[in-house]
Amino acid sequence: MSGTTAPYGRLGAQAGGDPRVAELLRRSVDGQYRAMSMFEATIASIKSRGLVLWTASIAELTFLNIQWLSLVAWEQATVFLDALVLLSDDFSGSAYQQADQLCDTAAAISVRAINTQATISQGKRPGNTKLTNYTPPSGNTGHVTATWAAIEAVYHRVVADLEAVKQAGIPPRMHKVYQLLLDSFEPKSQTFAYLQSQWRATSAAENRVQLLRQAQPLVQVFFTVGQQLWTPYLAGPAYIDIIRNQPLFAKLNLPFDPWILTDPAQADRRVTDQQSCRQLIDFWSTVADPASVQPLQEQINEALEAEQLTIQENRTFKIAPWHPHYAVNQEVVIGSQSIPTGKTFTFYPRTVEGKRILEIRVAG
Repeated sequence: MSGTTAPYGRLGAQAGGDPRVAELLRRSVDGQYRAMSMFEATIASIKSRGLVLWTASIAELTFLNIQWLSLVAWEQATVFLDALVLLSDDFSGSAYQQADQLCDTAAAISVRAINTQATISQGKRPGNTKLTNYTPPSGNTGHVTATWAAIEAVYHRVVADLEAVKQAGIPPRMHKVYQLLLDSFEPKSQTFAYLQSQWRATSAAENRVQLLRQAQPLVQVFFTVGQQLWTPYLAGPAYIDIIRNQPLFAKLNLPFDPWILTDPAQADRRVTDQQSCRQLIDFWSTVADPASVQPLQEQINEALEAEQLTIQENRTFKIAPWHPHYAVNQEVVIGSQSIPTGKTFTFYPRTVEGKRILEIRVAG
């Protein structure tokens, strides 16, 4: 496992007691691990081909959505069942039926994932997927704590997914899409954190039922964001408008995102503008060694993340590739060049025999 996902469930498959419960636990944990393994394998396959997750094919993104739904469904079954077992020695018929139904639902999604994989293996493209609404495990008062555990699992899953997708790499032209998902998630996350604190502070059944009702619309948002993270075309026009211009860049055959040098604030606006796309194509067509730029910009991005650098406002170049000036907050090394604190630098295109050579130029 690469660590993108981690199994949920406290009891595991080897639980004693009621043999029906032990059978359900074995079923849910086995299903969860199989779904997790399939999901991880797809991500590893995308990475092994040198692709950034969000630039994978539409077919692969569709496959990821169905796999994610399968994984979350098995997590729901495991967590719900664990909570029921821990809360009561008397595993009622209705509780068993509810847990069994969760396993059936998860198994059906797993079959759909396997069928989708077979379609792709045959060289066919599966139909695009659509956003799925979240259905909580149970609304009846006897299962409130188990249902709360299940919806909490969705929340924790999406928190982990936000970081996993970020670590996988967000192409510069798609930063706006990722930010839109964050903007959708974070306010609801703060409200959910408050409800969690209230849940821990009370044991009264009527209070917990009310908290569960308040939490369920929030979990629908988390569930939507989770799907959009792994299948960004589900984010709608924000993603689709960017992808629509991608064929323009195909002839460049760049091994990286053509917007890699662009000030993120500029990229958000220009990626959907065809004139800007053509200007950027003209720029890269004149660069002598485009591949040499990628490791330098990746070092800059790491320094920005560590707050060693800051992008200077209102100092972005007005021509392609609309690259910024960087202020050095703490000494950094870019390429073989050490740049002291207090300096500024940018990429400078030097023309040699009609071709541009991009160099780091320090000032200040």
